[in-house]
Amino acid sequence: MPKLAIFLFSILIFSEMIECADKGKGIAGEESSGQEGEASGGRGEEHAQSLDDEIQSRHELLMQERLMHLQQQNQMIDQLRNLTEQFNPPQELHRNLRKNAEKLTRNIQKQNKKLAKLRNEREKILKKKGNAILDQGRESYLDKIELSKEMHKIAKENNKDWK
Repeated sequence: MPKLAIFLFSILIFSEMIECADKGKGIAGEESSGQEGEASGGRGEEHAQSLDDEIQSRHELLMQERLMHLQQQNQMIDQLRNLTEQFNPPQELHRNLRKNAEKLTRNIQKQNKKLAKLRNEREKILKKKGNAILDQGRESYLDKIELSKEMHKIAKENNKDWK
């Protein structure tokens, strides 16, 4: 984007330089057309000298105008550079942003590893608790079976006693 802006700006500068050059040629052409033949002898030299002086002064004015245009264009170029630096941060800022991004990704990776460890520990604890509950259930079931066997024996003995 900044290269495109500078390219377009240089085209603008070039076109203004051509316009200034065209203005200078038109003025010099008007001054010199038809008047040189009218002057006679000594007066002709004076007239030629005054024309030369006038052409010189016009040339100086044109050069001053060109200088002003170039200064304005340089200011515009500087403004464009400042704007491009604002919209496109310098390489150092890019480098810092990249370092910060890398640092953030490392921190995220560390946190993900910690979370994975905590998940594994939680699963182990849940398995242990589940196994403990299953063991208690088995023991309770076995105790109930044992109790029912004993009650069955007692009931048989009571039945024998009743007979």
